[in-house]
Amino acid sequence: MLKTAAPLLGLCLLPAMAAAQVAQEPRVEGMGGALRADAWGNSAMTANPAGLSRLYTYAAELQYTRAGLGDLNAIGANVVDSKTQRDKLAVGVAYNFEWADGSSEQEYRGHDARMGFAHPLVPGQINFGVGLHYVNVDRSKPKACKEKDSALKGTDACKDPDFSGFTLDLGLQASLDRMVVLGIVGENIVHIDDPSMPRRAGGGVAIKGDSFLLEGDVAADFDSADSVKPVFALGTEILLANVLPLRLGYENNRATDSQFLSGSLGFVSSDSGESTGSQIVVSYRQNLEKSRDFHLTVGLAFFL
Repeated sequence: MLKTAAPLLGLCLLPAMAAAQVAQEPRVEGMGGALRADAWGNSAMTANPAGLSRLYTYAAELQYTRAGLGDLNAIGANVVDSKTQRDKLAVGVAYNFEWADGSSEQEYRGHDARMGFAHPLVPGQINFGVGLHYVNVDRSKPKACKEKDSALKGTDACKDPDFSGFTLDLGLQASLDRMVVLGIVGENIVHIDDPSMPRRAGGGVAIKGDSFLLEGDVAADFDSADSVKPVFALGTEILLANVLPLRLGYENNRATDSQFLSGSLGFVSSDSGESTGSQIVVSYRQNLEKSRDFHLTVGLAFFL
């Protein structure tokens, strides 16, 4: 019975391990992914490249992510510069290295590199951004595929799981007034044939004040199911005593029939103005139906 269970476990793990990118940005993760409208600085590298030019800052972030499914890890850094060419061009670069524990069912090594560019079409109001994204993942077949009488032999789980390629994100943000921001993003526009890289198009609306943010997003997923399915996300952010950012988020992914609850807590050391200082953040994202499907991220950011 154990010999039968092991192949079935491998068959279940493979698509689950590939269903989400390992590396996470802690603010985006804490908001449940609902940050297409209010992304700025480091969070814009993954949520909406248009946000790179929303605030004038030099921003650098180091981060580590632990993913429960597949015993995966990611460590990386990203840097954003929107001051050097103020009102003309903001630039961001990011890199993450991903790997699996030695005891994992599947060997895994991955490289995730991004470069983003944004231009304020109307300074202070409308921003447009382009994100270039390269991924290279080397995954082994599940160990059960090597067994002589494995039930996995001849199935999709035992096909070559490696993948690599370039893709593209396009984003737009528009501030209707001081409190309302709209965001539109096309994600992974150049198709890469892997479950972790679905093509999506969507947007969000953010309502914000000096110490709070509420955002709702919706996106169409074109690849994760047999037909186009929606992905809904809702997130809120509160700055307590001007030093403790608290975030809560919820995602309902109809394309993968999954729901996630997320949150983050941080500590901000600010000098003068909202775009200077430093911040440490711990974020967590949990699948409500699968206890092992979680992400834990720690980030340290500096804003100059």
